[in-house]
Amino acid sequence: MSFLVYLTFLSLGNVCSLVVQKAKIHNGLTAHILFINMQESRDRCNCVTGQLKDAPYPVTRIDAATPVTQHDRCPEVMAKRGSAKNGGQSALYCSNYLAWNHFFHNTTADYALIMEDDIILQEGFWDRVQGLLDSTCDNDWEYLTVDSFTTSKSKKMRGIGLNRKCGEEQLNDIKTRGTHFQILRRSAIPRMIEHAHEHGPAILDHWENAFPISSIKVSQWTPNICMQSSHEKHTQAHAEGCSTFKTTISFQKESQKDICAT
Repeated sequence: MSFLVYLTFLSLGNVCSLVVQKAKIHNGLTAHILFINMQESRDRCNCVTGQLKDAPYPVTRIDAATPVTQHDRCPEVMAKRGSAKNGGQSALYCSNYLAWNHFFHNTTADYALIMEDDIILQEGFWDRVQGLLDSTCDNDWEYLTVDSFTTSKSKKMRGIGLNRKCGEEQLNDIKTRGTHFQILRRSAIPRMIEHAHEHGPAILDHWENAFPISSIKVSQWTPNICMQSSHEKHTQAHAEGCSTFKTTISFQKESQKDICAT
């Protein structure tokens, strides 16, 4: 399948967008990619944008909140004590909250694809993602954590959410930790924002605290298409910005740099 590609760089305060507009959207559905990145982490930004150079959807960089800036950037969330145990955990929750708001108020897409900046994409990533979004069971889920990992504590978890077969893909109840890649339906966003306002910041992968699991349909998807650099071993990368994170996806040096410049 061939596409016409147009690149536009937009800088809007704490948000910078690499808009990749393609002539055809799969199955009439649209998605928007948002990756969370701290301003000083230029190497990670370069690595992520390099991996996203062939993404079929628009890409937006969300400037991550920090323990210092989170109270100014997420006042409605930080007004509540919440269950997060330290400033780093609450700042990550705030950063995701910023991504939810940006997606809901600045795009019309059906799905938000939210990534952390140490994600490593594997070959075939987009074919599997688009295959899932094209499946007929999209109304059976509203939030997915993708390729999250099992920990000693999560092994003892009672599964949270739904088990569903989606075309060729299997969704399972959540018994893992990790939020390096999440897929959200637009319908879930207002309830997630409301939950954040009511309960305050939480540890993001403590699902029962971070999300309104009684009112949105949550599952995990484990297609083995991505990983978090700190939890896996990777092949050596030969790409700018990826020496630490070792992506298997090639990096195109020039066309992606402006998104990381702000």
